[in-house]
Amino acid sequence: MNLGGVLHNRAAIGGRGADGDPPAVLELAERARRLAPTNSRAYVLAGLANLTGGHPTIAVDRFSRALELDSRDVITRFRLGEARWELDDQAHALADWRTADAGPLVLELGVAASRQRQYEQALEYLRAATSIEPGAFAGWLQTANVLATLTRYDDARQGYEEAIRRFPTRPEAYARLAELLGRQLEQPAAAERLLQRGLASASPPHDRLYLVGSRLAADRDDFAQAERYVRMALRLNPREGAYLAALGDLYYQQGRFPEAIEQYRYAGTNAHQPAWRWLSRQRIGRVRVAQDDWDAAIAEYRAAVAVSEAESAEPQVVAGNYVALGDVLARAGNGREAEAAYRAARRRDPTNQAAAGRLQAPPNR
Repeated sequence: MNLGGVLHNRAAIGGRGADGDPPAVLELAERARRLAPTNSRAYVLAGLANLTGGHPTIAVDRFSRALELDSRDVITRFRLGEARWELDDQAHALADWRTADAGPLVLELGVAASRQRQYEQALEYLRAATSIEPGAFAGWLQTANVLATLTRYDDARQGYEEAIRRFPTRPEAYARLAELLGRQLEQPAAAERLLQRGLASASPPHDRLYLVGSRLAADRDDFAQAERYVRMALRLNPREGAYLAALGDLYYQQGRFPEAIEQYRYAGTNAHQPAWRWLSRQRIGRVRVAQDDWDAAIAEYRAAVAVSEAESAEPQVVAGNYVALGDVLARAGNGREAEAAYRAARRRDPTNQAAAGRLQAPPNR
């Protein structure tokens, strides 16, 4: 089953008109339904058009009719559940989704809502997904992640603990919960115990657990242990940019600036993610700021912009790099150049709110 195709099919129906409908598509879909009253696909199209157009009651009717004509169509059964969910008929929606074995699709609805920062809606979908398919680890983990994002830390803790109880060899929940305990809940001893439990239980050993251990050790100024943990993570995943940079971050936090610069350069050259080719330059720029070498810092941030543009990074990424450049220029007292950088960010990504905010209160020229 192509989850992406299913979930994006609804968006592909068309744009909305001023009154909330996609009028041309809706009209065509309903006309097709009238012309082909025994064609299940015509009813499906009409159902999708009405669901997209904000008419879930009509969508329920169209999807139900399609299933009368073809009861084996599980995707339409899923869509019927989606329409009923929008009508707050959750009992029947869950029944439809269970019949369609649609746990993965409902999970993707939750993930998509979370990406759009619709966290309460995401929670509803994710909890439905775990109800439909309780044996799927991702639903439990994602539910706890959203609760943590909402700063509902006690609920998130319970969610991670439930994920660990159900899936004791999966490392991700140990890592998330250990970080939550150590940072948000300020229980470092409990975090360390959980980390050791995760390292003993997870199969196979997971590099992220070592990264979390490194962060927690650094939080308590145990940099020797923090470095040991990062090096363990790198043994398991030697080209992971976040781990290569984490070692540089530890050097930076200790004021070991030449070692930090060398490590960031190594990360920029050896990380398997292309983004580290410019992120490493920003990290080096941060070190130069700490050294009070503003010209060198600005040069590194300019290089980060140039590399990301040369690598054809996403416009949002390039815009973010321009904002970072603008910020260091502003701190260095170059107000006009900072403003130019923020304007460049807005040209690359007109939705960039950081650049917009800085332009509303531009730095002193």
